[in-house]
Amino acid sequence: MKAKLGTSASLLVWLLSTSACGQQSAPPATQTSASPKKGQIVQPQIRPGKAADASSLLISFHGCADLILSDSRGRKLGYDASGKKNYQQIPGGIYDEGDLIGDEDDAAPAKPEAKGAAASQACVSDKTLQVPQPLAGSYILSVDNSSGNPFKLEITSYGGDTKQNGHFAASQPPAAPGALAYRFQLPPPPGGVLEIKTK
Repeated sequence: MKAKLGTSASLLVWLLSTSACGQQSAPPATQTSASPKKGQIVQPQIRPGKAADASSLLISFHGCADLILSDSRGRKLGYDASGKKNYQQIPGGIYDEGDLIGDEDDAAPAKPEAKGAAASQACVSDKTLQVPQPLAGSYILSVDNSSGNPFKLEITSYGGDTKQNGHFAASQPPAAPGALAYRFQLPPPPGGVLEIKTK
């Protein structure tokens, strides 16, 4: 009886050590590195990659106007109200207008009598233009302030390092309706202030 029990136990161990296909399962392979000297492990060579270009241009506008940014190649980003045309010609550029109406309000149909009054008073007051890795050269920001309302403008340039950062801020009081243009160079000169020329 003891002999049969021992044989059954060996058979059970053998069955458990084989896989479903009858093959022996092997322990997972491990990777090791050897070196000529005892007790030392060869370290892998690490080569630094190319530094990423984190430069960008950010323009924030608070007011009732339409903006168009033109780069040194004449490509445009923004909205031309007179031609009713949206420009997305600068690669990677984003022109974002803050939405005053929530998504739930878009689904509900507007009353015809209220639509005209709302359209005359509606104004998107927060606008942002973003350009990743802007080209070096001359830029022009056109501001079509046909309402003559006050506005606040901020232009910030982020360079590859902090020495190439630049910033400009301006506030416009209520004025006669018209168009303004702000011209500036990228990268900005040392000192952290963008030199802006208006025309």
